Amino acid sequence: RLDYSDGGCPSLLLEPSSTNLVTYSEDFSSFTQNGCSVISDNISFVGGGLADKIQEDSLDTNKHVRPTNISITSSQSYIMSAWFKTDNCDVIAFREASSSGDSITYKFSTGTTSAIGAGWTSFNVVNFSNGWRRIEAKYTSVATASMNFRVHLLGNNYNQVTNPNPSTYTYQGDGASGVYMWGLTVEQGSYASSYIKTVGTTQTR
Repeated sequence: RLDYSDGGCPSLLLEPSSTNLVTYSEDFSSFTQNGCSVISDNISFVGGGLADKIQEDSLDTNKHVRPTNISITSSQSYIMSAWFKTDNCDVIAFREASSSGDSITYKFSTGTTSAIGAGWTSFNVVNFSNGWRRIEAKYTSVATASMNFRVHLLGNNYNQVTNPNPSTYTYQGDGASGVYMWGLTVEQGSYASSYIKTVGTTQTR
């Protein structure tokens, strides 16, 4: 298999099978949207195709999107990953909201991270052209359950040192800023594999 995700010459992929447990990896319009909205096909993605924009509202709200819940197994590692490009939203977070409530934040301008809780055990960022980054975080499950993974917008003033919790953090949005997102994946394993597209159901490579 050839990987074209960096927008340049393809590279040969030799890797084990994996399943993307997110049923819509590119179309986020069906996701639950709190304090933000999804603008479909808003910008060209570096690897081809179009990416959606997650755009904050103009209210003092907690801002996040989430896909339908995902069934995972206790004490297993799962990798949540997606490609992001900021549009005047400097901090985002990955969060598991059903069981542990643990979060991990990422600040675009500095590349710094901060974790709340022990569930998120590793973090990796791969830089692509035109400001795109693939953000990858490993979560170790604490229960066999239907889990709720979320992507939070935390704006430009979120303080990673004092660590306000993304689950309760609110800020006054401007109704225009946000992040572009493409290729959301949640897969069981210890590292992020190459992208697996889904359109309405899980897919196994």
